[in-house]
Amino acid sequence: MQAIVLASFYYGYITTTLLGGVLALQHGGKVLLLIAVLSTSLLTVITPALTLLGDYAAIITVRVLEGIGQVALTSRTHTHRKRYSFPILVTERWARSSSRCTGSQPAGDVK
Repeated sequence: MQAIVLASFYYGYITTTLLGGVLALQHGGKVLLLIAVLSTSLLTVITPALTLLGDYAAIITVRVLEGIGQVALTSRTHTHRKRYSFPILVTERWARSSSRCTGSQPAGDVK
């Protein structure tokens, strides 16, 4: 059951990756950042209470919603970096910035 709870975050993340990118391009980074941070923070705060109740369906649902919120955060980061890079250096600077941000993410996942 632990594997299902842990994987449920990635189910939400994977299923909405394309949608997060489209929303970031259409609505801009600031609004999406606000929604992503607030929703993910609120869901993280209520997670311990759900674990005490022992309701696996609720925990899995919250984890899926957290994954959806993280997609919005990641998409916003890429859109924001691309929008505010200098036009001449947009590809080189954006590529370096993107590789630093996404390349360091797995370091936090290592146990």
